[in-house]
Amino acid sequence: METIEGVVDDLIRQLKVSEFQLSSSASGEWDWINKKYRNEYTWALYSREWDDLRTFLLDPLSSKTAYGMITPVDCSNEVSFFNNDFLKDLELFQSNNSINEIKALSHEYMPKHPWSKDTEAYFTYPDSPRHAQFALRIIETLKSVTGQKIGLEIGGGYGGQIYFLRKFGFDGKLISCDLLETLLVSYVFLRLNGLSVRLCLYQKDLIDALKDEDLEQVILITTDLFKYIGERERVSFVFNSRSFSEMSRSTLTTHLEGINLTMKPSIVFSENAEEILFPNSERHLEITQEDLTSILSNYELREKLKTEFMGGANRYSLRILYRLK
Repeated sequence: METIEGVVDDLIRQLKVSEFQLSSSASGEWDWINKKYRNEYTWALYSREWDDLRTFLLDPLSSKTAYGMITPVDCSNEVSFFNNDFLKDLELFQSNNSINEIKALSHEYMPKHPWSKDTEAYFTYPDSPRHAQFALRIIETLKSVTGQKIGLEIGGGYGGQIYFLRKFGFDGKLISCDLLETLLVSYVFLRLNGLSVRLCLYQKDLIDALKDEDLEQVILITTDLFKYIGERERVSFVFNSRSFSEMSRSTLTTHLEGINLTMKPSIVFSENAEEILFPNSERHLEITQEDLTSILSNYELREKLKTEFMGGANRYSLRILYRLK
């Protein structure tokens, strides 16, 4: 079994020989989060302060590296509508699925994290019931799609959704597109949980990874490589949960126009906000589901399901869109 020291050292060796950008490409809410909570971590990364970066990545889910990636659990008697009630989410997952054993949500390795001690007894995370539910839904929906499958998650965070897709049997390639500072956390998390992971920082890296016959490999790409995923790669589905709504308008439009006109996946899964929670906020720039899915003009909405899992002030829905013939 791999050690976290070995995984982090291998990752830093890859970064040392690369020429990644000099600053983060974060926009919208994530630009604010980086500046307020992840400033030391992002500074170490983009300044190439390898010893400091190693220290941060050895604690990958700390508040200094992973703030905003995991929904906190409120352990008081009054649960905030911004937080999770993990036990209610767990009950919801079990009631919705034949896979109702708690071990279905467990992980092989759990880096410590400050977001909730209530979930540690289950060897899982606050968002795991939601991630697991969506993974099962994606796998079931894809039964109507023929041929070899490639999945793309935009804004994959620490990797919880991809972990459960693999755990529940998705057998095609999986690509996660995110900010570099987030991909590093995901790289550590996924490798320590037994997945084969490949970090791509250049166009050639991505092309080689897509040609690789290892279907078990998870491909991590930075946002600037998104434009190189074209129709020829036969992307089966795109999934986004709770971050399309938080991107800047320009970043969101770039992603959605690429999906609509170039990538052309068979199915798009979007779990995002149906209403704006902070209409006067200068940093939390939300875009509603109706607005963002209108850009996907070559798709039709087949399903719209209210998200019953906690967190996000009960304003999220899952929209499933199919490409028009």
